[in-house]
Amino acid sequence: MPLDSNQTDFAVYLLQAEADDDWVEQRLAQRLADKENLRPYFFRWEGIPGVSRQDSMVTGFNRSASCAVCLGKEALTGLTEEMKKIAIERKSKVSAGNPAYRLIPVILPGGNPESTPTFLTDTRAVDFRNEQDFEWQFHLLVCGIKGEPPGPRPRENTTVQAAGTEAKGDKEQIQAAFVAILQTIDVAQRAAGLSQKEASSFRQDAFSNIQKKLLDLSVEQVNKSKPDPTTIKAELADAT
Repeated sequence: MPLDSNQTDFAVYLLQAEADDDWVEQRLAQRLADKENLRPYFFRWEGIPGVSRQDSMVTGFNRSASCAVCLGKEALTGLTEEMKKIAIERKSKVSAGNPAYRLIPVILPGGNPESTPTFLTDTRAVDFRNEQDFEWQFHLLVCGIKGEPPGPRPRENTTVQAAGTEAKGDKEQIQAAFVAILQTIDVAQRAAGLSQKEASSFRQDAFSNIQKKLLDLSVEQVNKSKPDPTTIKAELADAT
């Protein structure tokens, strides 16, 4: 069920150990507010001076439509443990005036999935331990907050990736051929009496040739032309 703005003031209550406040603020709270227009209850932002931490947290918790239980290196203790208990109670009181309350397990970098509370073990988690997968996991978090299915995971552009891999392979092949040519010129200069002038000329030609090949190489050209170092060496040997 999507969020009902008439029911709550905050889209999600971010529950984490104090040791994880910085990461949660920078990577989750700010982005939820700025990019997704989802107002989180984050104690650093909402705690009122002069009001006890516990009262502020309970108030914010009760005015949030969901709760992200963030599991980092340190266990949830003290007031955060109390918030967890309130979350369980609220989740159990589902009615027409109190829609389903979503508790979202969120594994932070360095967190241990095995530390997931028992009451959340059968719930799909958001896992931020792999930085390269951050965007998809953040999408899952947003969908959990909104109460919406995430849909299929976007497919990677395997065609472009494959072409890029082939292009890299061809560049390495060209570079290997260049090294082989230089080695052949050195052998020819020592063993076959190739003059210094002739050797320098061959080296200059080889350098110019590889510069052109590397600059002109494109994804479309990769499958059309794949230089063979063995052939190039043989042709150079014949020329000398």
